[in-house]
Amino acid sequence: TRKIVLTPPERFRADLIIVTQPRQKTRMENHIRSHAHFKDLAITIIPTEKEPHLIFLKSSDPVKVADCLQKHTFAARQILGVYFIQGSQVEISEIFQHIPNSNGNQEGDEKGVDQKRSVYKVVGYPKKVVSEFLEQLPRKFDLNAKEFTHIIFLVKAYWRYHYGILKVDGKRKSLWNRHNVLETLPETLTISRAFYKIAEVMTDEANKMFYLNGEEKGLKALDVGASPGGWSSFLAWKGVSVVAVDPGILKLSPKIHSFHKNITHIPKRVLDATAELSSHQPFDIIVCDINIMPSHSVATILQLASVEGLLKPGAKLVLTFKMIQKQKKTFPDIRAAAIQQLEESFTVCNSYILFSNSSREWTV
Repeated sequence: TRKIVLTPPERFRADLIIVTQPRQKTRMENHIRSHAHFKDLAITIIPTEKEPHLIFLKSSDPVKVADCLQKHTFAARQILGVYFIQGSQVEISEIFQHIPNSNGNQEGDEKGVDQKRSVYKVVGYPKKVVSEFLEQLPRKFDLNAKEFTHIIFLVKAYWRYHYGILKVDGKRKSLWNRHNVLETLPETLTISRAFYKIAEVMTDEANKMFYLNGEEKGLKALDVGASPGGWSSFLAWKGVSVVAVDPGILKLSPKIHSFHKNITHIPKRVLDATAELSSHQPFDIIVCDINIMPSHSVATILQLASVEGLLKPGAKLVLTFKMIQKQKKTFPDIRAAAIQQLEESFTVCNSYILFSNSSREWTV
């Protein structure tokens, strides 16, 4: 048998390859297309239907794209790797001629000698492509995973080896540091995974109406179905006075986090607590992350909105719709009906899947 491989057209040659979870791929592509930070970088997303975990990008400045992605904490948390790409080859051995040897010249280039030796670190996706590369790499190339002058990037996709070589210095020792992304939000604040959902909505400057910078004064929030307290904890951290209503237990630690003193817990169902809420109203913000049918959560919110004086005019709502049991096929229709019902009292500003949502959730 003969293997015939065509050189890919220019439009299929990526400058940057992002590895993400398949369920987050569309969300990530939309984020890159729509966010203002990426508009000046001339980004083109190349369709890659047969690689559900890979996003191929063309850009005038791929390194700057990687830097911008790292600043977007919640998008960055879903990225498993970012790879700088300069070309692609059918055989892995064909890449070696494009790598400067240890004297700073490309293979076969005998002109002059660079005083500083080139030392390489190799990163790749999937991991086995790195082992395959190292097995064939000529010994004249120096390798060191800790002290290096260049990073060799490898991605095997569409029957080719995509590669890139990035020179590093004291200021830049990597293209992507997943550890730095995960450290952005203190782990001690994250009472539950739900913390990331409300944080994603209210720390993204693109959501101007909902953005909290922690300097707002006198804001009050009602957290409906608050247990175990992830959303209440975030709001209190941002300086908001929170009334958390839920028969369940809240995992709060006022001795560790002084701002937890800004949370008042009412251990009741919210519709049974209107008398207690009257002493705290009116509320600027209402949030709800209850694990019930979308129609039921909307009905609860609308009942609260009808209580005189409970919410300020223009109060903001963040609500999670949950897909209960076997609703995968009907969930879009259920969600659309719930949004239509919600619009009786609220103007829907945004309706989408957050990076921090599970595959069974939708945020309004």
